[in-house]
Amino acid sequence: MGTDQRIQDAVTAGEKNKKVMELVHNWCRNARVVKLGGTGMVEAATGLPIGHHAMACDYAAAPGMGTWDLAEAASRSSSQVSLGAARQVACDGCRNRRFGRRT
Repeated sequence: MGTDQRIQDAVTAGEKNKKVMELVHNWCRNARVVKLGGTGMVEAATGLPIGHHAMACDYAAAPGMGTWDLAEAASRSSSQVSLGAARQVACDGCRNRRFGRRT
């Protein structure tokens, strides 16, 4: 795989992660995405969330899993861009859930 293709793959991953970040923020205003590790050149140049990220919440019993594909961290299934598994693990029944987008 050439360098141009690897850069394009990183940009594609970053665009997907950006969409998933919006879903996370729309799910609960307490949910947040944390960056794990450093910032690469493509991420710095594009401003896209490229690299390892995890879901976090002050009210969650356990920290989220960090992955390159944020959808996987949020749903534990890279085939879904939903928060289904995350809700089951940490959010179902949470009395601190705050619907809506963070301002």
